[in-house]
Amino acid sequence: PIRSALRQLEQSLSAGETFDPGESRQRFCIAVTDYVELVCMPRLLDRLSQKAPGIGIDIRHLSPSLPMEALDKGELDLVLGRFDEIPARFARRHWMSETLKLAARNDHPLLQAQPDLTTFLRLRHLWVHGGQTRGMVDQWLGEQGLSRQILYTTPNYLQAAHIVAGSELTAVLPTALARHFTTLLPLQLFDLPFTLGPFHLEVVSLAQRQRDAALQWLIEEIVAVAE
Repeated sequence: PIRSALRQLEQSLSAGETFDPGESRQRFCIAVTDYVELVCMPRLLDRLSQKAPGIGIDIRHLSPSLPMEALDKGELDLVLGRFDEIPARFARRHWMSETLKLAARNDHPLLQAQPDLTTFLRLRHLWVHGGQTRGMVDQWLGEQGLSRQILYTTPNYLQAAHIVAGSELTAVLPTALARHFTTLLPLQLFDLPFTLGPFHLEVVSLAQRQRDAALQWLIEEIVAVAE
């Protein structure tokens, strides 16, 4: 409660201040996964270099759950990711909706054409868990009374793409990330042989900081990257 009151006082005192992106030397601390960092940050940095060259960004690794304490304490300015539940004391903005693709090396012996469900279940899978106990694919399979063969797990999307390109393992990856790596690695992409809805990424910050002109400007720039 004391921290909350001090935050409100701080926001009230700074509410009348003007924010000039071109002159700002502020640093913002943002928590993201390696996947979101790759998709978002190069474009964001390009925008900042033109509009706010003095602004700095510090990236922290994002765990599967919302880092509420770090946001409350001001250790994080915002987070960008996928969350199931967000308490009312946090403000949220939709950033991007994503789908999934199956990635495999170009000469994979079982994937000469679009796989059906039977082929999908025969594959040897790599799973990027990100600290979760069960992902969207395995949740759907479980509801059908099915399971796949997961031989390798990792918390990192970027390493996953390289491992898939150099082995017979396959991986289900976010579409934007998968398409990026097809330009760099010998990978081919396939639609999943079942229908999963999109998942949604959001920008989350303390609701009390909605009067923070600098932070709100940065959030708008992040949203514009996805657009």
